[in-house]
Amino acid sequence: MNSKTLITLGMAWALAVSGSACTAASSNDPPAVPGPPPPVSLSEKYGSYFPIGAAVDPTSIQTHAALLEQHFGSITTENEMKFESLQKAEGSFDFGVADSMVAFAKSRGMKVRGHALVWHRQTPSWVFTNSSGGDASREVLLTRLESHISRVVSHFKGSVYAWDVVNEAIMDNGAYRTAVEPEADQQSKWHGIAGEDYIAAAFKYAHAADPDAKLFYNDYYNYIPAKRQAIYEMLKKLLADAMLDNVALKDLLGKKW
Repeated sequence: MNSKTLITLGMAWALAVSGSACTAASSNDPPAVPGPPPPVSLSEKYGSYFPIGAAVDPTSIQTHAALLEQHFGSITTENEMKFESLQKAEGSFDFGVADSMVAFAKSRGMKVRGHALVWHRQTPSWVFTNSSGGDASREVLLTRLESHISRVVSHFKGSVYAWDVVNEAIMDNGAYRTAVEPEADQQSKWHGIAGEDYIAAAFKYAHAADPDAKLFYNDYYNYIPAKRQAIYEMLKKLLADAMLDNVALKDLLGKKW
């Protein structure tokens, strides 16, 4: 056996001993700690109880598309299904932007909630005006309301599963919102011309246009006792007449990032 053979055997023995030592040492190491489970999305966590929704606009569905897809199973259009967005001039409807938002939701398996058919804001002045520039009659106003709701709800039938039919009809003091509120942006021409009848009429027209859609009354600050009681009394009447499915309670919060 020459010196080269001895060196080779010595190296092989050293490697074998080193490997055995490593094996023995590793058998005494503590078990590996498993990593955290993958995050569960809001929709996965709560979607079996109710749709997790987000209010969106044409910009946010582009800039936050990945976030919406991950966490939300429903979207609500912020302004794009309101009266002035769909029918600025009488008889002239524009569904382009709203349709694109519905298409965004459909392509991702999301539901769409429509907001809002009747509100004291964002309604064109022509709705409340006659040919002489004065207030329209009650009959004309309700006819225009029926025409608008019928066209809009029929257009989105099968694509919009729920509607906020009437939005914010009750004041914080529990009174109906009227046309003579101190602040102009709080006044309701709907009530000023048609009284509270416009509320039940709106639900009636929406149900006729899509009997399968869920119909909601939508409001905020429902923790104020007088307002909460007034909403309850109004809803009780609507429920008795089979005009309503649900009530939507919202909170208006602001956050700067």
